[in-house]
Amino acid sequence: MDRFEAMRAYVHVVDSGSYTMAARQLDLHKATVSQQIQQLEGKLGARLLTRTTRSVVPTSEGLDYYRHACAILQQLDDAESRLRRGASAPAGPLRVNVPVALGHRVFVPEVRGFLERHPKVSLELS
Repeated sequence: MDRFEAMRAYVHVVDSGSYTMAARQLDLHKATVSQQIQQLEGKLGARLLTRTTRSVVPTSEGLDYYRHACAILQQLDDAESRLRRGASAPAGPLRVNVPVALGHRVFVPEVRGFLERHPKVSLELS
């Protein structure tokens, strides 16, 4: 069992109030979502949801777990997003040959902003 995926499925079930809606949102089969929740409950040794024919409601333990799961998943998403942004940021040496007049009028005024936005770039002008 992937605990993060099970946690994400659980959060979607609580948010939507439905296994079917959660499965649609996650692009999974309803049976897969149900199995993830059952495995999560087994691992935790606690019932997280009260199921009826018309609704799915978190238990008191489930509500507490839901709050923590939301915070954990948000932190995980933020960390992954930061890494993806950092990996796609420009880095390395940049060599630019530009005529002196054009360099002074157009290029040099823009260099400071560029280097502030892309601190991993080293600029070599000639």
